[in-house]
Amino acid sequence: MLMKKEVKNVPELRFEEFDKDWQVQRLGAITKIQRGRFSPRPRNDPAFYGGEIPFVQTSDVVNSNGKIKFYTQTLNEKGLSVSKLFPKGTILITIAANIGYTGVLQVDMACPDSLIGITCKEGYCNNNYLNIALMRQQRRMDYLAPEAAQKNINIEFLEPYPISYPSLPEQQKIASFLTAVDKKIEQLTRKKELLEQYKKGVMQKIFSQEIRFKDDNGQNYPDWEETRFSDIADKKIKWSITGGPFGSDLKQDDYTEKGVRIIQLQNIGDGIFYDDYKIYTTSEKADKLIGCNIYSGDIIMSKMGDPVARACFIPNSDNRWLMASDGIRLVVDKDEFNAKYIHDYINSSFFRRSALSLSTGSTRKRIGLSELKKIIIKHPCLKEQTLVGAFLWRLDNKINTIQTQLTQTQNFKKGLLQKMFV
Repeated sequence: MLMKKEVKNVPELRFEEFDKDWQVQRLGAITKIQRGRFSPRPRNDPAFYGGEIPFVQTSDVVNSNGKIKFYTQTLNEKGLSVSKLFPKGTILITIAANIGYTGVLQVDMACPDSLIGITCKEGYCNNNYLNIALMRQQRRMDYLAPEAAQKNINIEFLEPYPISYPSLPEQQKIASFLTAVDKKIEQLTRKKELLEQYKKGVMQKIFSQEIRFKDDNGQNYPDWEETRFSDIADKKIKWSITGGPFGSDLKQDDYTEKGVRIIQLQNIGDGIFYDDYKIYTTSEKADKLIGCNIYSGDIIMSKMGDPVARACFIPNSDNRWLMASDGIRLVVDKDEFNAKYIHDYINSSFFRRSALSLSTGSTRKRIGLSELKKIIIKHPCLKEQTLVGAFLWRLDNKINTIQTQLTQTQNFKKGLLQKMFV
């Protein structure tokens, strides 16, 4: 006789010392759920606001990454009398607009009625564990939220919400392990931010000539010169400085599932090529627009913000690419200029100020190729440019290495969250 296989309520991945089934309970049975209190109006009324009591908002929770350290406003004692103070360690959950985002308070904070506080009942669950478990439920809560003029959830929605959880020791070990992973992510993020700030600062000093590179004999290279943007392009290459096609020459009807890759504004970052957004066209269409083709190692710039005139290198590839209408191709004359120096100068505040001054538009800035060609590039001789470029490449490589480690750690955490929870 065939026996029905018993389905156990256990995760795919767990610590070896734990083997008992997880339990499922209503959230209201294992926690205390309280809503924040109505905040005083109007906002920033000095009768209520501006004291020393942290007053957290929905946006603070959404952007907290699970730990609520920062707050948008503060209350005074009178303001607190019409709000509600939740203690450190409370889980806050957003209930309107951005539904189901959670975070653990790192200090005592007052909360408006757009937030709900959740605290584990003793013996049932660990707040840090429960916060992680609830974070995994954000999309499901948003999906299940009752339809209304504005979707929202409330205490009546949360109390019967089912939550799976293991024993307290296993909860605590899961929370501690994932907290250590989060700490690693925070350290890598901070390290990357500091390197990026350092690079930005040192670029400012290089391009203002506060920092100079010396020759092998310790002597300064010749004084810097000024060259128009139009004159840094390689005259030996056709279309070495040119814009993308007119909008009517490349329409959505020309897009295909494969073929020649089209570079859109979404791909052009501030010194970064974003590879996620991919559209294509046929080789025949790219041939018709041959003057708008662009190749590995070329610089592509954006005619539109944000920010306007940002630039990045085209990635290494054996394939050609096709610019969309708001791209500008630049092939640097390598006999006179170092491409990395020019690339980073274009992305510096010196070039950007000039580009903005020549841009048009109030809400979204735009600059044309004819205006760009007028901008002055300040530069040393090619040998010093090359030293600058090599120095900046080394900084970029360090930043990219940290970014790779950060991405790997984030993906590791994502895999853990999928396998360590029921």
